[in-house]
Amino acid sequence: MKEIDNCKYPIQLTQFKLDFRSPLSSGFLVANTLLMLIFFSVEAFSQESHDDTSQERNNMFMFNFGYTHIPKGADPHSPEEEGYFVPSLGLDYIRRLSHKWEVGIMLDYELDHYLIVEKDLERENAFIVVAGGAYNLIDHLAIFAGAGVEFEAHNHLFVFRLGTEYGIHLKRHWVIAPAFFFDWKEGYDTYALSLGVGYNF
Repeated sequence: MKEIDNCKYPIQLTQFKLDFRSPLSSGFLVANTLLMLIFFSVEAFSQESHDDTSQERNNMFMFNFGYTHIPKGADPHSPEEEGYFVPSLGLDYIRRLSHKWEVGIMLDYELDHYLIVEKDLERENAFIVVAGGAYNLIDHLAIFAGAGVEFEAHNHLFVFRLGTEYGIHLKRHWVIAPAFFFDWKEGYDTYALSLGVGYNF
């Protein structure tokens, strides 16, 4: 397991120092505050979601920002402390098959470096590809499941994902979608919360 000389976080932006690794840090709190403000601010527009129903739009791209909790993860600089939070970016493509069913592919990129000590695993900027399907239980609320691979310089791991998503439909085919999902991986599991901004076309 290699020793890390330079830590990528905290990131210094002009005169501000944001640490995204800890749930009590300034960077983590700022990011999550922004996510909550975006989520609640768009609720006022959700009543206008069905204005454009004359044309069926069955495809959607969605950009996501989220945080993943790795219960068995550890900072490379303090591996004795388990439990680690990792920010991530994602891009999804979704194809609607019917009123109830959708299929799609999810691409996620982790923005940090951590260890799984008990499995002797090192993960740095992992890239995850998951393909799967979703079922709409009720309007706006869907559950999804899929499988794929986590690509990383040290080891590639199989991933099975299960989660739920709530879509808030806005004007002009835009969607805001908070989501929660759980990943089973070879060697460890993760939980994630994300907020996505999508466009139907």
